[in-house]
Amino acid sequence: YGYSLGKDYGDISLSCECHDPEAVYARICQYLAEVAQKGLCRQDFDRAKRVMYADYVTGFDLTDDIASYLMSYAMDGVMLFDFLDILPRITEEEVWDFFVTYLTPEHMTYSIVRG
Repeated sequence: YGYSLGKDYGDISLSCECHDPEAVYARICQYLAEVAQKGLCRQDFDRAKRVMYADYVTGFDLTDDIASYLMSYAMDGVMLFDFLDILPRITEEEVWDFFVTYLTPEHMTYSIVRG
């Protein structure tokens, strides 16, 4: 999985190797529908924020990642350490609004690459 965020764009990606990609896609859609009915779990939300923080910090382990941060942030007009101020302020309500607006089948696409 991965995500890419910028000032005017964002995407979430999932990838895998499997024998039945249509079944995997169907299961992902089913899971998203289940979460949409149940709502978000506070523990999952808190854990996701900790993982994002850890991913950001470990990105400073490699000079290539630091250069990538600097380039993408500069292109978006964002300061390198703004992330550390913004992440703690993200609320469950904001994530939920994003979830119900964009994590729906009409906003998703999938590709199958056969070798």
